[in-house]
Amino acid sequence: MDLDKYPMLKTYTVRENTGSMSSNRLHMQISFAMMKLLELYKQEDFTIVMDCIDDVAIFKTTPSGSDIITYQIKTKDEKSQTFELKALAGKNVFYKLYDHIEKLDTYIKEIYLITNRPLKYKKELVDAEYIQFKNLSDEIKVVITDNMSQSESYDVKGLSSKFVYSFIELSSRSHKEVAEAKLNDFLVEEDINVTLIAAKALYRTILDILLTKQDYEFSLQDEINTVLNKKSYSKQEFEELLNNTKEINTDSITYTEIVTLYKKECEISLRQESSYKRALASIKEKGNKYPNVLGLFNKEIQQYISNVINTDDDITRERLLENTKELFHTELEKCDEKKMLGLSESEEEILYMQNIERVMKGE
Repeated sequence: MDLDKYPMLKTYTVRENTGSMSSNRLHMQISFAMMKLLELYKQEDFTIVMDCIDDVAIFKTTPSGSDIITYQIKTKDEKSQTFELKALAGKNVFYKLYDHIEKLDTYIKEIYLITNRPLKYKKELVDAEYIQFKNLSDEIKVVITDNMSQSESYDVKGLSSKFVYSFIELSSRSHKEVAEAKLNDFLVEEDINVTLIAAKALYRTILDILLTKQDYEFSLQDEINTVLNKKSYSKQEFEELLNNTKEINTDSITYTEIVTLYKKECEISLRQESSYKRALASIKEKGNKYPNVLGLFNKEIQQYISNVINTDDDITRERLLENTKELFHTELEKCDEKKMLGLSESEEEILYMQNIERVMKGE
């Protein structure tokens, strides 16, 4: 993450790291972050930061400049009907939100308070999807600004128009299903053709990535750049994950091509034929569990294959397959020791064949 675009962050003190200590109770934040990831993908460059500056923060970079949007997410289970405004103020929620104005006002574009139950004060309920604090009723604003006024900056800056309240209908039971459905819609919109099994595997991968970012524990003495690198996930990283998923699920070689291009001098037994046909399907399943791991191997393998093809005029597919296997087999074994991929002999061969054909086709 390039802090040169946010120089004020170089002296920023990260907030108390309480969220990471209880990440098992914060899965709804991950679902929210995943949905923002899908929503913003077609737009400008961005990086999502988990549980550091706020529950979720989004750093956006546009041709006109850079800005930050923060999200404080408050959730209750189905038994609770509302969020009492006084209770939130009693926990200094609004005073803590004002910390963003005090420390990052130059770069902050919007500061969201999000709840999954309506906000209540006396008999008034607020359930707007988007409303600036300054447009709330006077009675509600008095409670909020009284809490914010504890900040030393409040007398100078007052109630900023950057503060936004948003009610979202997410429950502890449904948020995962909602996020997964959003991902499936996204894959259709982006014309990424994968099976339902592959889509579920991709959902779990994104979930694991964001959970790892959220779970990373840091000391308040750690440098902000170190913390942000561990807590952030960028559009570029997400794009790479999508590309790896697409590549893994693209049929680069068929069984007929295996026989005609690589085994034409061999007599393949029925057992071998069955093994190759099963491996063509199972390598996708294994790759979808670890798309970034397999994606990294594919890049290294393709680079080697491309170099060999460009420098050895006499290389054949059969010999290139053997050379590639000899070079990369040990690396794959090391990966398997970590219980990742676990490719069979047939799957490993197909992995190399696939990458040879990708290079040959210029994919």
